[in-house]
Order: sequence, then C-alpha cells, then structure tokens
Amino acid sequence: VRRSYKALTEEARLRKCDRFRCIVSCLNKSNRLDVVKKAMTLVNVMLDVPEPDDTTTEEGRASAEGAWQIRMHWRSEFMRAGMYDCVQVRLSFIQILI
Repeated sequence: VRRSYKALTEEARLRKCDRFRCIVSCLNKSNRLDVVKKAMTLVNVMLDVPEPDDTTTEEGRASAEGAWQIRMHWRSEFMRAGMYDCVQVRLSFIQILI
C-alpha cells in the first residue's frame, strides 16, 4: 500500500492535481459495476491504517491517535478530490436501478 501512495503522490505531482484524483475520476467515468466495486475496494484498503493491538500504554495510545489522524487526512484528501460528489451520484444511480 505504501508503494501505491508513493506512486499516486508522484503522479499527482507530475499532473499537478490531487493525489487521489485518478481513483475518483475512474469512479466518475465508469458505468461498469465491477470497476466501481474494485475502485471502492481499493479506497477501503488504502484507508485501512492498522492500529496497535495494545492501547493501554502511552505509546499504544499515541500510535492509535496517529493512525486515526492519517485516516482522517487521507479521507479528507479523497473528499477534496471529488469523492463526495462521486458517491452522491453513485447512490442516485443505484436508487434509480432499484
């Protein structure tokens, strides 16, 4: 996953855009449910920052706090890249299908 972040960061720097813009664009452009499902799975995997097993120690609590902050930062980046609008459009599309 770290290599993915590094590659996305480098690509964003070259294209002068948000780091997660390519994933959000894929979600916006694709009408294929399998592609959307895989892209959303990728997003979930990327946002799954492991937390420490032991949060009873000061070090464990600090590590858990750091993991939470990273998740929130990356979620905010996804939202700035257009994820919120993308999800709203997808939900509307699914409601039409149902």
